[in-house]
Amino acid sequence: MIIGVLKEPLGENRVSLLPEQASVLVRQGNIVWLEKNAGANAFSPDDAYSSGEVLIQDRSTILAKADIILCY
Repeated sequence: MIIGVLKEPLGENRVSLLPEQASVLVRQGNIVWLEKNAGANAFSPDDAYSSGEVLIQDRSTILAKADIILCY
């Protein structure tokens, strides 16, 4: 299953999936895609996700191909 995480709108500092939880989903056999800088305002830069095998994708790819999309 592909799980996509979108960047929140301007003014929102939360992210719908932190790196620790993303790693758990990957270990369970899921693919997690993160929109570039989605976690930046929540002090979770892209490299924190990349270490957990999360892939950085553009928004249009996530919207077109993800099975589940996470956002607030």
